[in-house]
Amino acid sequence: MDLIENQLLAWVRAGLSAAVYTQTADVETEVNGFLTYDRKVAKMDLDAIRKIHKKIFEAAKNTSR
Repeated sequence: MDLIENQLLAWVRAGLSAAVYTQTADVETEVNGFLTYDRKVAKMDLDAIRKIHKKIFEAAKNTSR
C-alpha cells in the first residue's frame, strides 16, 4: 500500500493512464498473488485494496486531459 500511497497516486495525478497487476493468484512456486494457488483464500486485505483503488480512480478523474 505504501507504494500506491507514495508513488502511484502522484503518477496518476501526473497523467499515468494505466497500471496492470500481472498476477492475481499464486502460480506454481510464486507467492506474490492476491489469492492462494487454489484461489480459495484472499491473502490481502480486500477492503484496504478497495479503498486505495477508490483513491486512484478519484485522482484519475481529477487530472486534466
